[in-house]
Amino acid sequence: MHVGEPIVEPEVDLSAFLEKQRISDEVGPTLRIAESKDYDEEDVDTSLAHISSNPSRIPAQSSSKKGKVEQIEWDNELDEMNREKKAAEATWGQIQFLLYYRSLIPAS
Repeated sequence: MHVGEPIVEPEVDLSAFLEKQRISDEVGPTLRIAESKDYDEEDVDTSLAHISSNPSRIPAQSSSKKGKVEQIEWDNELDEMNREKKAAEATWGQIQFLLYYRSLIPAS
């Protein structure tokens, strides 16, 4: 292979996959999950059913944090977490540098 030469990849027959996709789209994912019920009703925690991620259902009072002050006490556990975070960030920085450096070296 020479530089500038197009890479020719083999064709893949996706017709069987697309047919399955078409059939499953007719039912719809929500309906399939509701019909399958692969969970035990007793395992469902309904005590949190009143909580919603929909912002229109959250009362305005509870979403406002204005005027609320929270103080976190720094302890040994937070100190350890901070050290672990800094070590992970340093390691990730080294990995990024090595990947960048490696990308600069021409392949043989």
